[in-house]
Amino acid sequence: MEHCLDDRLRRSGALVGGKFMEFFFPSVLMAASISLSLIVDSIIVSNILGEDALGAINLIIPITLCFTAVSGMFGIGSASCISMFKGKLDPLRADKCLSLSCLAWLLCSAVGVLLGLFCTPQISAFLSGDSGLEELVARYLRVYLLGSPFTFITLIFPYIIKADGQPKLSANALIVANATNLVLDLVYMGLMDMGIAGGALATITGNAVGSCLYVVYIMSKGRTLRLAKLARGDFRLYGDMFRMSVSSIFGQALMFAKIWIFNMIVTSTAGKEGLAAFSICSFCLSFVSLFIAGGAQTMMPMISAFNGARDFSAIRLTMRKALKIILLCCVGVTLLFELFPGAIMTVYGIDDALVLELGMTAVRLFSLAFVGIGFSFMFMYYVQSNGRPAFAMQICALEGFIIIVPVCLALSRVLGSEGIWLSYSINEILVAAFIILRSRHTVAVSGGRLSGLFMLEEPEQPWLELSVDVSDGELAAAACEALDAFAREHYGAENAAELAGLALGLSHRAYGEKPGRKRGENVDVVAREGRLLFKDMGRDYALLSEAPELERLKDSGCGYENTLMIGMNYSSTGLKKEAANGQDV
Repeated sequence: MEHCLDDRLRRSGALVGGKFMEFFFPSVLMAASISLSLIVDSIIVSNILGEDALGAINLIIPITLCFTAVSGMFGIGSASCISMFKGKLDPLRADKCLSLSCLAWLLCSAVGVLLGLFCTPQISAFLSGDSGLEELVARYLRVYLLGSPFTFITLIFPYIIKADGQPKLSANALIVANATNLVLDLVYMGLMDMGIAGGALATITGNAVGSCLYVVYIMSKGRTLRLAKLARGDFRLYGDMFRMSVSSIFGQALMFAKIWIFNMIVTSTAGKEGLAAFSICSFCLSFVSLFIAGGAQTMMPMISAFNGARDFSAIRLTMRKALKIILLCCVGVTLLFELFPGAIMTVYGIDDALVLELGMTAVRLFSLAFVGIGFSFMFMYYVQSNGRPAFAMQICALEGFIIIVPVCLALSRVLGSEGIWLSYSINEILVAAFIILRSRHTVAVSGGRLSGLFMLEEPEQPWLELSVDVSDGELAAAACEALDAFAREHYGAENAAELAGLALGLSHRAYGEKPGRKRGENVDVVAREGRLLFKDMGRDYALLSEAPELERLKDSGCGYENTLMIGMNYSSTGLKKEAANGQDV
């Protein structure tokens, strides 16, 4: 049950929302950078090499999805585990997740290079089908696979570095990588006339440049994560990573199958012209996916961290913020493509009348699904990071294959190519209905333990949560009084006000006293289970090593702990002090 509290101290969501937005834009840039190499390649290839080359790039998308799926376990999965372990105040296991990710990178790179050396013709033939583009696919794919070590670094380590509280570095390294790719695309394909292989080489060279920046950070002294020595039992952490990323991996596998089947359906229904139109739709989806991926990459470590700390209110606040931002972005992108489909054709240099007609219709019908895609994917990533992998996989299976493939097959026979584009929207309506009904069922059978669309637990023990503006001395004093009254009522503790005052005083020094510091930044405080938990925006407490508040907390016998968790300081102090005889004091 929640304790009565002054309205001025009610948990506002300002801290969680502010941290989400701080990470969101770098995450969008990071997602953009991951996808941008293929998008840039497709645009330049289309303008320089023509529509057949554009179709070949689309046929290679399943391979990039396979890379993303494999990397998801060691990137998204590892980052989520790192955040969770830091939320549990277990930094050693967080460090071991980094070591295991480095080991996985070596293995994935070796497999990719071997496939490039010995299996390119077979893979190209499988991807191309009856399209007649096998040779073009093989030229691009061989170079792409041989550059696997650099590709896997740019797919795995941005998530880990962001979980270490460095979202700007993650994004900036990828921006540098893709700026390099853009310039070299023009050089290799335009000036040097290297054809489609030049596009692949430009991508790999850009990834190599970005990889150098990640390696420098991983080896630097400024990081909070460290490479840790691994024991045999530590390899079980791969299981935790897999559980954190299973729906992403499964989703990418289904996406591989879905795009391959769709390529076949489109080719048989509308020929090469239809395949070119579908390619443009795929890249439009890549554009809206930037925002969805940015939201997911921001939300998932936060949810994992808050779940590890059992801070259910913070989870709810995070999801509300995430859905609001992502759905607004999806609406904006939908309106853009509905109003200006011709501009998309111009970007891709489409001048064939048939392709132009098919493409404009495809973009308009296809973009109607974007809002539903945003909702479905954000909810899928939410339940995955909140410990419901079965639910996540159900959404993934419905979203990625079970519904959309039969709907597409049926509508393509009735409506032709227009049925293919409409199948995405119908799929999203059905998936959203499933999510809502499944969530309601889960809440109904929980016996009152869960509530709401997000299926969150209500704490069994008494709890209190509040937000404090650390620059406001009056509110800080009121917070200490409320915490003291709560602790005395439920735990018999007599030191809550002192401990809260020390922790808030430390935060005040970090935020309110230094020149140039922003005023009015909140600290969230949760009192439960005999502990006071403090979350703030992540100012470096090491800079305050001589602050008397910090020294008194460490010397108080209250078990004070602090770690950096997704860019937040996460501090914990005990509500009870233990004397030498084991009695409360």
